[in-house]
This record gives sequence, structure tokens and C-alpha cells, in this order.
Amino acid sequence: MGIFIFIGMVGFVIFFISAMVGDHDVGHDIGHEISHDAPDSDTGPSFFSFFAVSWFLMGFGACGAVASYYKIMIPFAVFLALLGGMMLWGIAFSFMKLLYSQQSNSTITTASLIGTVGTVTIPIDKGSIGKMECMASGTAHDIVVRSKNGEEIKQGESVRIASSSGNIYIVERV
Repeated sequence: MGIFIFIGMVGFVIFFISAMVGDHDVGHDIGHEISHDAPDSDTGPSFFSFFAVSWFLMGFGACGAVASYYKIMIPFAVFLALLGGMMLWGIAFSFMKLLYSQQSNSTITTASLIGTVGTVTIPIDKGSIGKMECMASGTAHDIVVRSKNGEEIKQGESVRIASSSGNIYIVERV
């Protein structure tokens, strides 16, 4: 019974730490390169996050301890502990998935700005750069721009983002 209680306590400590410092995936980002303009690849909570694993350990420990208390044979107690751990793991994962689905994402990527129409706020001199303001994801953004053909575009004119070149967006008149 002591080993089950110990495993449950380890699960509780992991749960407490993940609640204090934030949840992380076990093995997350190993061998992955980060691309700032890559499409959002975060598909939701991981089944192997510390939070979910801690619930498995707490369920395993609690069910195993209860089974041992009632003098159930060890192989069956381990089976019940595994069953209880998997049930709590599934419940915790379902809860995380529910919370994740309620989140919104305000990340603006280059690809999402292509085709956006806005207004020039700082004139674009011939062969130079200026600024435009546009709306993306319900928020106004000031963006550094250059005209597509190197032509001059005056303040207040409407432009459309045609492409990007690093941190500078290429625009054309609407």
C-alpha cells in the first residue's frame, strides 16, 4: 500500500509544480526548429503533458492504495490502479481540451496579412519606404511598406499588401 501512496504523492507534487510554473509537454521541442512565420502548429493540449501525467499518477496511487487497503490481491490491485489512473488521465485530458477550445488566438502572420487593404499613414516616396495602417484580427496595425513598382504613394491613399520582403511589406494601389 505504501508504494501506491508514494506514487500518488509524486503525482500530486508534479501537479502542484505544473500548476505553479506552467504545464509543459514531456519531450516537447526536442529536435524541432522554430519558424516565426510558420503556420500555427499548436493543435491543442498534449496527452503527455505534465498535468495529464500527474493525474494518471494520482489516480493510480489512490486506486491502488484503496485496493490494497481492502486486501485485494496485488495483480488485481495493480490492474485497478491502472484503470483508475487511465480514467483520471482521460478526464484531465478532456478538461484541458475543453479549456483549450475556449482560447482565442491573436497571432498575426505574414500570410494572413497578404491581401489586406489599408491606408498609407506615412507617404511612400519614390523607391523608399513608408507606413500603412490596416486591420487584422480586429486590431489596427502599423506596418512598414514599400510600393510594388517603386512608385510614390501619398498619405491617405488605399493600398493592398501584395507580398512581403522580410519585415517590409510590398503594397500596390487599390
